[in-house]
Amino acid sequence: MKNKSSFLEYKFLFQKYKESKEQYSEGELDLHFRLSFFQKENLEKKSNYQNGDTFHQAKNSKAESPNLDTDNLLESDNSFNNVEIKKSSHPYWLKKIYRKVVSIIHPDKLESLSSEHLKKMYKEWYLIATKSYEKENYEDVLLIANNLELELESKEVFNVVTKGIENKKIEINKIVKMLGYQWFHVKEENRDKAFIDILKQLGFVCENKERVEDVIKKQRPASRKQGTRPSKGILARKK
Repeated sequence: MKNKSSFLEYKFLFQKYKESKEQYSEGELDLHFRLSFFQKENLEKKSNYQNGDTFHQAKNSKAESPNLDTDNLLESDNSFNNVEIKKSSHPYWLKKIYRKVVSIIHPDKLESLSSEHLKKMYKEWYLIATKSYEKENYEDVLLIANNLELELESKEVFNVVTKGIENKKIEINKIVKMLGYQWFHVKEENRDKAFIDILKQLGFVCENKERVEDVIKKQRPASRKQGTRPSKGILARKK
């Protein structure tokens, strides 16, 4: 029962971490796009802004981005072909669980499935499990095993998942303090003022409020994943 409740909590944090990371990346891209208009006009000024800065860190040119695991878990469907597992001293009990996971959702086993939705889901789980196993992020391997309803009632499992819960809380806390994440969550009606504050913090001179309003109204071209065709539309700002 302890493992069941722990997995529920970790599953929630895993999803929250993934969503927070996506929101940070989206906010970072959008903010870079809008800052670029002022960078072009202020070439003699060097911005102190760095990827991953928080609102407070942006004032400090020596600020460093937190060391986050920014691997994208939502890669293309062909990514599993490039997965390689390096030899390591994995715990024997974990190896047994991992082998069971791989034996169930290996891409070669999915060809007979008629549901494209299940194929996509299992391929994503396979990527998560293999990459996490390689990096010794065992809590994610156990999460996939739990999703597959494998038997996981042991002290070792509980200890790994409990540690994973604490680590995910720390990682999420780092992300939500970042400038890109915070910009993503600024409400539409507050964006003009927030953007002016950011410009000031980054050392840009902008006394033209109308110019800021014009930049805020611009729509950023939609980003796309490598290997996909460009979208015909453009990415609308978050409401």
